[in-house]
Amino acid sequence: MGRQTEEHILVVEDDSSIAELLTWILNDAGYSVTWVDSLREARRYCSKALPDVIIADLLLPDGLGSDLVHELTRTYNGSSPASIVMSAVPQAKQHADAAGASLCLTKPFDLTELLESISHLTSSRKLKRFQDESA
Repeated sequence: MGRQTEEHILVVEDDSSIAELLTWILNDAGYSVTWVDSLREARRYCSKALPDVIIADLLLPDGLGSDLVHELTRTYNGSSPASIVMSAVPQAKQHADAAGASLCLTKPFDLTELLESISHLTSSRKLKRFQDESA
């Protein structure tokens, strides 16, 4: 098992095989992970506790993962979770950028790239929090 972290990741993915793989890889890297398979469940989860990072599939059964990212960015402004939108759809980057996502990954994506991206996003957020608290 990898390092233990304090970071919690919400995976929003309707394909159970992808979600299970992500959960396994992220747990092995030391992250705490919650998996939900719809926007409705993701909204319910986020209304109770905000994760540090959201990894959302673009196309979900009840809408677009980028809509969740947009809602959280609008609601929490600078304190919204870091977000990664993932999809095989060619327009995914445009959706992710318009929603304010931190990153867009094209499926299939490299797991090393995903882990490095999450590490970078969580490190950047910790630094920002530290700077805000020190100011």
